[in-house]
Amino acid sequence: MNYYFLLEDSQSFIKILPKWFEYIEFNCTRVPDISQIEKNNYVLQSGHGVTQLITRALFDTIDTIISNPGKIDHLVIVLDAESESMESRKQQVIDKINDKYNQEELDFEINIFVCNRCIETWLLGRKNLYPSYEETIDTAEYYKYFETHFRNHYNHYNIELNDPEKMLQPTDYTSPVARYHFKYFHDLCQYNNLCKKEKLKYTKSKPQIAMDKQFFKGLINRIDNTEHLLSFREFITFLRNAT
Repeated sequence: MNYYFLLEDSQSFIKILPKWFEYIEFNCTRVPDISQIEKNNYVLQSGHGVTQLITRALFDTIDTIISNPGKIDHLVIVLDAESESMESRKQQVIDKINDKYNQEELDFEINIFVCNRCIETWLLGRKNLYPSYEETIDTAEYYKYFETHFRNHYNHYNIELNDPEKMLQPTDYTSPVARYHFKYFHDLCQYNNLCKKEKLKYTKSKPQIAMDKQFFKGLINRIDNTEHLLSFREFITFLRNAT
């Protein structure tokens, strides 16, 4: 099988995903572009944001696959719900495709996966990141950092016990919910980096912590042992069945 992955994300997830493929034993080899597709290969491309993805990038990708018949078995589209529902975001893509193409033109399957909020929502599912109260008062330094950088998150939503996909932003937070999920995960990593000395620093341009094998195993443990992160589970189930 050959796959063409079109991602909304242009910074973190496009770096993270090849490592996840390795850990889940997704037995395909990455190639730079469709011209080099042979057997059990995949292409990975960014749509550079949802607006670009559901218009120009989506159409360019489908046109490329159509003009190279027999090369691709699955076009896999991954995008964020952000402030919309998963169903609404997915339907936008379906409508764009149906408006432009006849089904007879498409000799490959199209699989659409919507991350329920954003990639950081999935990353918040890693077990044992949320601090216990005892940890926050271990030393004066840790307590000060907790109070100034993480207390509001801590009081707002316990991502250790509750599904990160169901977390809304605080009522006084004016930015979109996906932005809050990013901030929560960023600040959580910073707290753990300082207080636990675990080197959990995370930024969009440097997402190495999410590329770590043990970190990924923690995400898999979450979906294997809870009913949380259903959008992540759907994506991982697809990859597991594809290997």
